[in-house]
Amino acid sequence: MLGSEMQPTVPLSSESFEQSGFRILRLLSIYRVVAAIGAFAIAVGEGARYGAHTSALAFLLLYAVLHCITFALTGAIWSRRRLVLSVFTVVDTVFFLLVASFGSSILYVAGMLPILVTHGWILRSQLASLHAAFLALSAILFTLFSRLPLAEPAFIAVGAFAAAALGAFLGRIGGAAMDLADRRGEDLEKLSALNQRIIDEIDQGILVVDREGNLLQANPQAERWLFSEQPPTPLPQSLMAISQPLGVQWANWREGNTMLDSGVTLGTGEAQIRVRPRFVSTELRRAGDCVVFLEDLRVAQARAQQLKLAALGRLTANIAHEIRNPLSAVRQAGQLLAEKVDAADASERRLTEMIEKNVRRIDRIVTNVLSLTKRDKVVPKILDVTPTLTELAKEWAEQAQVGTDAVQLAVEPGLRMRADSGQLEEIVWNLLANGWRHSTKTPRCVQLSARRSPSRRAIAIEVTDDGAGVPSEHRESIFEPFFSLSGSSGLGLYISRELAQSNGGSLELTENGPGAQFRVLVPAISDDELDHA
Repeated sequence: MLGSEMQPTVPLSSESFEQSGFRILRLLSIYRVVAAIGAFAIAVGEGARYGAHTSALAFLLLYAVLHCITFALTGAIWSRRRLVLSVFTVVDTVFFLLVASFGSSILYVAGMLPILVTHGWILRSQLASLHAAFLALSAILFTLFSRLPLAEPAFIAVGAFAAAALGAFLGRIGGAAMDLADRRGEDLEKLSALNQRIIDEIDQGILVVDREGNLLQANPQAERWLFSEQPPTPLPQSLMAISQPLGVQWANWREGNTMLDSGVTLGTGEAQIRVRPRFVSTELRRAGDCVVFLEDLRVAQARAQQLKLAALGRLTANIAHEIRNPLSAVRQAGQLLAEKVDAADASERRLTEMIEKNVRRIDRIVTNVLSLTKRDKVVPKILDVTPTLTELAKEWAEQAQVGTDAVQLAVEPGLRMRADSGQLEEIVWNLLANGWRHSTKTPRCVQLSARRSPSRRAIAIEVTDDGAGVPSEHRESIFEPFFSLSGSSGLGLYISRELAQSNGGSLELTENGPGAQFRVLVPAISDDELDHA
């Protein structure tokens, strides 16, 4: 998968400080052991002259053994570093003063300066200065008791404080750098995870191909397209071997040839898909790598179709507006002709009725087309379902002149919904007219019911007729514009679905029979929402 080789960024401020401290403490233990070996050699070589006692030699050996043990117990020391380093300062001071006594020079105590720098780096506090003060005071007292010149211990004292201050300064700078690196690391880790999530979820296929035509990486979508019927092969693999058409397209791109925009076919059988590849050079142009974006042509075509439909809708709405004026003139002329026609002349009366009928039909189509522009003008309200549907059914029956017993109403009491009242009226009227058109035209041939959906989040309004139902071969086309089985305009169901979706709901043809049943889902209003409304 693309990005699968990316390693997560490790935070630096805590882990790196601890790991660096472990390494420095172990190096310091080695330094002390080497110093103990050198001091033992000095003591043995100069022992006769300066009267080295067996107890002093034993202390040197014990010092070396102690720090061999501390090398192995670095973890335990780190957890109690303030206390342990303070104790070690005392022991180290005694050790180097003993070496100074063997070598007859206080300058041997300068071997403590690297240790003080290390203490300053680890402690980063005034405690490191106390360690330096202890060493300086011990060196001065040793010089006074040994009756040595005071210039050398003064140099040791200045060096001790300078070493502790330098270590603390370097530690603070290092800590700030680690904190900054930690924050930058976390940001990079989040950005990397976000990029990986986007790449994994994107609906385009993404490939990385090297200059030899080998597929290096692929995101999950590309893997599904390339390896539809087989498990993904380990990468890298030759792009030509995985998909010859895609490999040919890549070769044409590498050679700078003009490529056709018809796309390539990936996969076989039902998993076959046609994609359009787009090749983009990476920043590593000298390496010749490229990124290939694979776009599903079905998605691109659907997007283009949506744009065409939107433009066609705007054009149709403008045409419908222009038709309204001459249509009104035709209707008025037809009515004037009807007034002058002799009542006994059946043929002329039939012609005027034909004019009026077709004018009404054209006007209905224009009205339906113009209603498509209403889906973006939703003014939702809280409506009581029972009185709303009762009134709509009554008004429709009166308008359609079908009798008050044509619609059987069954509504669950106490329901409330959120919808645009005008658009809801148009949806229900279209469904009732469609049900009546395909029914047996008998009493209660159309049923209008409403209930709360199983999810309790929507109101299901159902219109059912007792007709023959929708043939199975037409179920997929029933909501297409201008599709009709009864000679109507074919816009009623299409417009009703569009309006239902604009109100946050849906319209579907259910499987209930033997007649057709259409179900509208609109958002329900709970009692809590009603209290806060």
